[in-house]
Amino acid sequence: MSPVRIKRRYIILVVGVGLIILFAVTQFRCYESSDDTNYDILKFERELIARNFLIELLNDIDTKDDSYNSDVIELIDRVTQWNVNHDIMRQIIFVGGVPRSGTTLMRVLLDAHKNISCGQETRIIPRILKMISQWNKSSKEVQRLDEASLDENAINRVMGVMFMQIFREQSEGTPEHFCNKDPFNLAHIHDLENIFPNAKFILMIRDGRAVTHSITTRGVTISGVDIRSEEKVLGFWNSACENMIRECSYINHKYAHPHCLEVFYEKLISDTERELKRVFTFLDITWDNRILHHEQLVDNGGIKLSKLEPSSKQVSKAIYNESLYKWRSELSPRFLVKAHESAPLLARLGYT
Repeated sequence: MSPVRIKRRYIILVVGVGLIILFAVTQFRCYESSDDTNYDILKFERELIARNFLIELLNDIDTKDDSYNSDVIELIDRVTQWNVNHDIMRQIIFVGGVPRSGTTLMRVLLDAHKNISCGQETRIIPRILKMISQWNKSSKEVQRLDEASLDENAINRVMGVMFMQIFREQSEGTPEHFCNKDPFNLAHIHDLENIFPNAKFILMIRDGRAVTHSITTRGVTISGVDIRSEEKVLGFWNSACENMIRECSYINHKYAHPHCLEVFYEKLISDTERELKRVFTFLDITWDNRILHHEQLVDNGGIKLSKLEPSSKQVSKAIYNESLYKWRSELSPRFLVKAHESAPLLARLGYT
């Protein structure tokens, strides 16, 4: 065998051993647990050390075949990107719906599961998704991005890395499943599915009249909506909820198995265990009885609530249904009479 072929086989052997080392220091990160260590910095440092170690080994081998060296270094770079690809292919759970439809309650119930981390609203993710959506609607903007070598795949990859970092910042340890709750995210299922192909979506739906009552009485601000007007709030609910249902339907028709589940708030409150078991069957995640006692896990038990989210005080308690239909006696009779005319979606969803 020629010296060149022997040398190349030696290089392949060294790189192979190095790749095993690389995978060893990255793959087993899920089994680490340390309250004081910044997990992501540790992971990055280990990958960087492994990559530099491989290149140093390569440099120690006396070969004048620069093109071969370049090919091997490219292979090393591809392997160091494995974690990014792995993250993007994970099943991220997205919870959304029109505000005041039970999205916070659902995220807290999911957060009660020992293998799920679902933090507070980020507020930044729906804004980024809206920006991406606006880019995609402008052919001129798409051309500009292409000229800058930022095609759709590149942007989706960058967004995936950034969103995963946000999820990790909100979680403790290394959860098996990451979850995000930003109500308006489900208006962008197209874009989220492009970023996370294996994502699953939970769409919370609530009677638009109840949503209107909750928004107007609690003063929940929504950009572009006059919350002093019951009619305008109901009109907003009708268009926003219809759009999210359309997005949910789109993703379900795209795949053989459903990727989006509609959950009606009223059913979740009145038959909690049954509805939640339906949710976990959809997610293909093992049932955890702690979910039925989420109030015991708030704060010290691991579920963190934002002081600035309107629903935090309510969801810190056990589920109760005393005020489920409170809106019927508190909304104006004139509004109630015209509600179905203003919001045709009510009848289509079975709300009489």
